[in-house]
Amino acid sequence: MADAATVLSEVSPATEAWYNKKFMSQVVPQLVSYQIGQKQNEFVLPGGVGRIVYYVRYLPLAANTTAQTEDTTGGITADQFTTQEISATVKIYSGYGESSQMVEMAALKADDERFNGRVAVMANKMALTLDTIIRNAVAPAITQRRADKDTAFQKTAKTASAAGTTTTLIDTVNLTEANDYWLGALITFTGNTKNYGLVRRVTDFVNSTGTLTFAAVNIATGTNDTYDICIGTGTNDSDNLTSGNIMNAVFFLNRNKGMDFKGNTKVGILSPYTEADLWQDETFRQVATHQNEKRLMYNEIGTWCGVNWLRASEWARMDETGSVSSAGFHCVPIFARECFGNVKIEGGDKKLYIRSWEQLGEKVPMTGTIGYQFTYVPIVLNGAWGVNLLCGSNQG
Repeated sequence: MADAATVLSEVSPATEAWYNKKFMSQVVPQLVSYQIGQKQNEFVLPGGVGRIVYYVRYLPLAANTTAQTEDTTGGITADQFTTQEISATVKIYSGYGESSQMVEMAALKADDERFNGRVAVMANKMALTLDTIIRNAVAPAITQRRADKDTAFQKTAKTASAAGTTTTLIDTVNLTEANDYWLGALITFTGNTKNYGLVRRVTDFVNSTGTLTFAAVNIATGTNDTYDICIGTGTNDSDNLTSGNIMNAVFFLNRNKGMDFKGNTKVGILSPYTEADLWQDETFRQVATHQNEKRLMYNEIGTWCGVNWLRASEWARMDETGSVSSAGFHCVPIFARECFGNVKIEGGDKKLYIRSWEQLGEKVPMTGTIGYQFTYVPIVLNGAWGVNLLCGSNQG
């Protein structure tokens, strides 16, 4: 709905550029999830057929215990970086608001006090939009774990008992539950294959053959492939975030050879619900209050259990079907480096657009607009390097 305040006439390119810089300086500090991901520039494809971004998916290298010898190669074989190049087509996102022409016309100038507030509100909207896109893409594509560690609904480091296909895994030894028991669970592939780090939602489970079905992975599953599986069934409000389940999540990231961020920590995100619960821990409260004030990321709260915690206005919630849902369980994501990828938004194309009533082609002074437009696509690169901890909250 239009509001009656700001007066717009012809907006000069210099003025628009000034506000664009101010706009981005307010957007970036609010991007909680964005700062965690691998950042790549997009490319415009020839012939105007679209814009694309390339990400690199890294897999861990095995240890080398061969001693070096005195020859040209040192007696050792060079490692080949186990990587996969992943491409994704970016999408365009935008939003705008109207300002009604209700007072005497006056040309908009830089740092207009009346207009700065609108820039701040629009910056908040773009930041919220971008972070929401990230969490909705990332939450169902990283390893899922339960705060209550209930082994009836999650299994860890299990091994396939027979060869499957690109859409099935067979384990008659560990998967003995009733038909469709694991429907909606998330399975993470942890074996040393090209499927390492892929996460898939289970769409079918057959008890008689111990067969899980899911969307296709890179190669057919084989005997001795290892995996983790977790479903949210039975999670409730009393399953709060604690030091114990945080350390358990960090254990999985370390076991999966997840790399640390600067500062030798993993990075976690707290919603208002889960943050309120964590602040009830007296030890965390003391550490977060008295630690060094030097910050490495925006929106830092404190470091605890080897995790640098960031504050967000919300994070995706997951339901029992393995899908993002506003009515689902609370989730606390914890990331190692290179878990997911981003399109770099700093620099490059202009993001903020200001248009006066004249530029909009109106016959008489009526409304002006302020809006943004950006291109973006997030993608999970290694789901074994992120953990989504399903939990409850005392806050509801």
